[in-house]
Amino acid sequence: MRTIEFCAAVTVIIGSVLRIQPSPSSSPPRYTIVDLNANGRGITYARGLNNRGEVIGILFGAASVGKLYSHGKLTKLQPFGDLPASEASYINDMGLVVGDSRVRILAGLHRTRACMWVKGQPRDLGLLPGDNMSDASAINNSGAIVGMSGTFDLNQPEKGRTRVVTWAAGRIRALEGIPGEGSYALDINESGVILGMRIVSDSEQRPFIYIGGKARDLPLPRAGTCFAVSLNDKGLVVGERHSSDKASHAVLWNNGRIIDLVTPAGTKDSRALDINNSGQIVSSCGSATFRGGACLWENGRIHDLNVLIPNSTGWILQTAQAVNDKGQIVGSGTHYGNDRTFLLTPVRSK
Repeated sequence: MRTIEFCAAVTVIIGSVLRIQPSPSSSPPRYTIVDLNANGRGITYARGLNNRGEVIGILFGAASVGKLYSHGKLTKLQPFGDLPASEASYINDMGLVVGDSRVRILAGLHRTRACMWVKGQPRDLGLLPGDNMSDASAINNSGAIVGMSGTFDLNQPEKGRTRVVTWAAGRIRALEGIPGEGSYALDINESGVILGMRIVSDSEQRPFIYIGGKARDLPLPRAGTCFAVSLNDKGLVVGERHSSDKASHAVLWNNGRIIDLVTPAGTKDSRALDINNSGQIVSSCGSATFRGGACLWENGRIHDLNVLIPNSTGWILQTAQAVNDKGQIVGSGTHYGNDRTFLLTPVRSK
């Protein structure tokens, strides 16, 4: 599903964090670009894409709704509740989309309900008995879905809780053996390994993988905290760590080690957001040497995506959100000063 190789890279230990050094590589690809919100009714925030080039995201407005872009056609992801709001989180290669829809509980009060869309039509995934909210965060190509189910009370917010859940064959199940005050899932790979975050306290969360019925914490740096976002089929994880100065640094977890991804000198913040089977990582990177923030790691090197698109297009690419196995990338930026989302497709060498 999402894999990265750094076998040719050399790592150097810095404290308890490893830092990847770049290895010789070929030139990065060039890209064509498509505006996913040219008419103002498309996608204003892209969440992800599958290997067929289908993109899911959100159209922000008075009632934000999920949208599916498929080869030039836009489909609204219909809410199933009595509120006109939905949010898409993930799409698999069969075109199945998961996320949540807003459901009214009382007058002026609503909660999220996990759902799956098939050809734009929603199916309620439900929640655990006694809970009042749920959300689906990822679905693999076998149809296994992960997310969270929990409770929240405006009058007693400190008593709220969330638990990692899975949906399979129409049934919801809470995962056992995850310590802490709560937990939620972020991703699932084709082997069924789950990536999540567990809540240790009000001020601390820790990333973990769930495999063989057990939760295993990912290593932390000597100082600071971490947040994971994406898991691949080999169990590699990407995300970010936060240092004592509150800056964020893009990281990769590999074989029980946390590895810093190389960024240009003077970079203030970087975040690894997704990883594909060709060994590419996409992210946002706050560097004065980059025209925009959208960047690509490939073969241990980082590239500014803004120099890999045609000149004089009016685009400034700010964030690269997701990448598929064909190297297509979705993200956000500006087009002649207007906020837009984009789909990049690599130009094939002849």
